[in-house]
Amino acid sequence: MDEVPERSSTGPIQSYLSVQNIYKRYAELEVLKGVSLEAAQHEVVSLIGASGSGKSTLLRCINLLAIPDRGDIWIDGVRLPLSQDDGGPRRIRDQKAVRLMRARLAMVFQSFNLWSHKTIIENVMEAPIHVLNAPKAETRDKAEALLARVGIADKRNAYPAQLSGGQQQRAAIARALCMEPKILLFDEPTSALDPELVGEVLKVMRDLAAEGRTMVVVSHEMSFVREVSNKVIFLHQGGIAEQGTPAELFRRPQTEACQKFLSNILQ
Repeated sequence: MDEVPERSSTGPIQSYLSVQNIYKRYAELEVLKGVSLEAAQHEVVSLIGASGSGKSTLLRCINLLAIPDRGDIWIDGVRLPLSQDDGGPRRIRDQKAVRLMRARLAMVFQSFNLWSHKTIIENVMEAPIHVLNAPKAETRDKAEALLARVGIADKRNAYPAQLSGGQQQRAAIARALCMEPKILLFDEPTSALDPELVGEVLKVMRDLAAEGRTMVVVSHEMSFVREVSNKVIFLHQGGIAEQGTPAELFRRPQTEACQKFLSNILQ
């Protein structure tokens, strides 16, 4: 089995996910400016904010699809393996370790990211077989059960192009769950859907939250955020401007930026 980095003796271990002082710049644009957050086991943390505030970039840094320029990330007490030589750009130190970490930290994208040339059940089975070396027969049984759970068992042998957007996103959620992750990341999972399809995806996500799944969610669906979140974080211009429980943040926003954002989005 591939080697996993040892647990840090100095890093945070009390949270399933600990993000510490993350900075990220693209050319002259500094997208994230020292962002930190914690997500405990069974906790749903939602990130809200205007377009360009850094929400999606933060998720991409958490699973190392984007490499943070500064800061550290721990998953279940294990620090993600990043290194920097002589002031140069940071890089992934151990690709095998990152693949294993991503198995603990599954991400659902706004654009589904399903393999177009594979059937739905093949999409769901792909990562456990090729990343975790899971037995094919056992993985197929698990994939069948997950597709039934998200309500698209009858689409198992269809191709993504034959499904609606809502069905594709539910397949993407089943694919993420098939890795048995400790944490689920959702990046605007309903933003690419027609309005009538949004509800079927949010229902699956509500069910996951009710099960006690640890989730970090970027969403503009404010009623969903208010209902399922333990903590809401408002990002503004690359930093955390405000955070608290849904009741605290939605009823009594403290910053002018958050007040303006909620006023506009809740109209």
